[in-house]
Amino acid sequence: MTLYAKEHSVPITVEQNESESQIIFQGSVNIAAALDLKALLVQALAGGRPLVVNFSAATDLDVTAMQLLRAAEQAARKASVNFTVTVPLPESIAAAFLEAGLAPLPMAATYASLSEV
Repeated sequence: MTLYAKEHSVPITVEQNESESQIIFQGSVNIAAALDLKALLVQALAGGRPLVVNFSAATDLDVTAMQLLRAAEQAARKASVNFTVTVPLPESIAAAFLEAGLAPLPMAATYASLSEV
């Protein structure tokens, strides 16, 4: 099942199946997308399935989106839900986290091999 942000107003989708929820970022995600991003993260975490964040098509991420992702990662940890980021992380996204002074999100170095099982 694929869920979209309200009226496709932001470049974020959520794909859910029996084994995981995947949040997919495309293009630039900024403060204008904050409410929709928060709703999608809450919805994805509510399913209790592992949450995978995919930045492969993202070009920019502002600090508001990073803070929401960090809060989602903490909520997932408290709920014992696996939260990972696919690799490789685009250089622009990695740089944005460093510039904001935020630690990187947990990386899924073996994500491809886990998905094939």
